[in-house]
This record gives sequence, structure tokens and C-alpha cells, in this order.
Amino acid sequence: MGNSCVGGATSARQVYSPDRVSDNPHEVEDVTSSQLLSVRHELSESAGLPRDQHDFVSHQAPESLRNRHNNLYRRTRITLDMADMQHRFITGASGINPEMRPHENVAQMRSAISEWRDMREALQHAMDIHSGMPESGESHVAIVDPDPEDLVRMSTLSSSPYRNW
Repeated sequence: MGNSCVGGATSARQVYSPDRVSDNPHEVEDVTSSQLLSVRHELSESAGLPRDQHDFVSHQAPESLRNRHNNLYRRTRITLDMADMQHRFITGASGINPEMRPHENVAQMRSAISEWRDMREALQHAMDIHSGMPESGESHVAIVDPDPEDLVRMSTLSSSPYRNW
């Protein structure tokens, strides 16, 4: 069937036909409510961090990585809420139009899934680097009666407690 034109040649305008998914022939077809829920579930499962990474990002990670995590978490919550609104609108459970096409919402969710994977990799890398660094108390060892030659060698190898001023 498709869209039909009404109003004559000079004032032709398209009328929406229910058998067409979109009025724009160049637009990708919209997704079904079950497809939307499937991708939403996938994002919900992939979002978040394992306990050790969550503890690291909360207490030891650099501020830039912590901010990146917090921003991703916030954007993910908004995207999941938008998917819920979109699903309710598609199924007719709500008349509130989220003003976002379902395929745009799916694209955002897939992007967030990828961002969570990247976040976990970045945190693991930061944790590996951090685990190689000694704790502040472990970098200094008391030596009883050191040999003068050892004193010179140790002073060049051990870190100074004043270095991070």
C-alpha cells in the first residue's frame, strides 16, 4: 500500500499509511518491542563492574577514570529509562512519546554496551598498573647496621617519602 498523496498536484501531501513503518523512505525500519527489550536486557546485563573493579574505581582509581565511570553510569541509567519509556509507548501502555525513534534508542544502547566493555578493560589496565606500585608503607625497609656501600646503593634505589610533594 504505502503512503498516498491527496490534495491534487499543486498541494500534494503525504498521508500516513499504517502498513509503512516510517514516513521517510531513507530511514532504517524501526525495531519491534521485543527487539528493543532484548537489547535493553543486554545492556542491563553488561552494565556495571565486577566487585574488585567497583572497589578500585570507588577508592583508588585516578579521578579522570572515576569521572568517566560516573558519566557512563549516569548515561546508561538515562538510556535504560528511555528504553522503558519507548517500550511502553510502542506497546500502547503509555501515551507519552519519548520523541526518540526506537532504532536510535537501540543504537544508544549498543554504544553503551561497547563503552562498558571499554570501561572494564581500562579499569583492569589501571588496576594492573596500580598493583605494581608499592604501598606507601612498604617502600621503606629498616636496615640495621648497613654497610656504607649498601647505603649508597639503597639511597639511589629506594623512593623518597618527599618525592610526591
